[in-house]
Amino acid sequence: MIEGVPLRIHSHPRSGTHLLAASIYQNFEFSDLVSSPTIRPGMKFVIGDKTWMPGQKLKILWGKFLTNHNFYNPTWSKNPEKILYIVRHPIQSMISYWRITDPQCQNDPEEHIGEGRMRFWQKHVDGYTQNCHWVRYEDLVGEQYDKTLDKIQHWFNLTPKNDTWGRVKDRVGWYSIEEPIQDKQPTPKITKKFKEFFPKGYLGYDMDVLGEYDETTGIG
Repeated sequence: MIEGVPLRIHSHPRSGTHLLAASIYQNFEFSDLVSSPTIRPGMKFVIGDKTWMPGQKLKILWGKFLTNHNFYNPTWSKNPEKILYIVRHPIQSMISYWRITDPQCQNDPEEHIGEGRMRFWQKHVDGYTQNCHWVRYEDLVGEQYDKTLDKIQHWFNLTPKNDTWGRVKDRVGWYSIEEPIQDKQPTPKITKKFKEFFPKGYLGYDMDVLGEYDETTGIG
């Protein structure tokens, strides 16, 4: 852990990492968390109506929360109680990953989102959700937002800035410098694949209802 940073955020790509980090930064008291990466070729970073392009230096106020997208590994994660993982509906996560890696639609989505990629996602998610604190992307944009922030405060003993929780309303995160040429939505065939691969109610998600899940399972 970085000295002075009470938690680190891990995720599978395209799961709402910066939304989570920005939400925590906005609502709790911290010392310096700034990082200053240089935008890499082919990518851009967006906060609200401001965009940073390749080669520009970016100042991320919550940057020290962030780590990488590696698999969970107990040999280097000596303090799993200090890790916060964010998970997103698997279909939405993989569609978003397809959008950013193939904005010009050069590959068939039904080939891109196959069993190998689903196994990769499941291994990534299982490693963290079985060992660390975790939250859902859907909770950060839905009705469970306050309960999610309550749990994060409890888990990491954080000091709130205000009496009520504020939401991050602006778009925030990494995007392809090339705008997707079409809106990429899962086909019935892709949805069928996910229903056959993932057990019913896996992590509370319904493969027929994108972005929603069975709330009876609670928040991870």
